[in-house]
Amino acid sequence: MGSTFYFTLPLAPSELRIPSASAEECGQTEAATAPSSSENSGHQVILVVDDDDDSREVIGTILEVEGYDVVKRANGAEALDYLLHAPPPPSCILLDLKMPVMDGWTFLRERNRNNLESIPVVVLSGQPDADNEVIAAHATYLRKPVSVERLNEAIHQAMTSHLS
Repeated sequence: MGSTFYFTLPLAPSELRIPSASAEECGQTEAATAPSSSENSGHQVILVVDDDDDSREVIGTILEVEGYDVVKRANGAEALDYLLHAPPPPSCILLDLKMPVMDGWTFLRERNRNNLESIPVVVLSGQPDADNEVIAAHATYLRKPVSVERLNEAIHQAMTSHLS
C-alpha cells in the first residue's frame, strides 16, 4: 500500500561536493583553484577506493561527468586484487584511508611491494594531520570535503607528475 518512485536530478559539476564522514573531521571545504577538466581526453580510468557506499558513488558520478571511466572498490584488498588482475592499470587511484579489510595505509605499502608505485594516488580523507605521512608514501593528500575543481586539479597534477 504505497508507491516507490525513482528519479535522477542532474547537477552541474561545480555544484557537487564530495561528502565526508563527519563535519568535525573535515574542517573547511577547500577553495576552488582550477577550472573543470571536462575536456578530459582519451577516457582515462580512475580507481576509486572507499568503504563508504555514498562517497564512492558520488565521487564516481563526479568523475564520470568529468569524462573519466571509473572503477570502484570498497577496500584496499579489493583494489589491490583489481590492480594485479585487470589490465590496463588505471591512470590514477583515489584512496580513502580508513577502511575495513585493508585500510589505505596498508594499501599504499602493498602498492609499493607489488611494483605499482607508477600509478599516482590521491588520498581523500578526513583524517587530520595525515598529509605528511601521505606525502612520504608518494601520494597526494586532499582533506574531505573537497571541491570538484580541487579534485580535478589534484588528479591532473598527480598524473602529470608521475609522467615526468
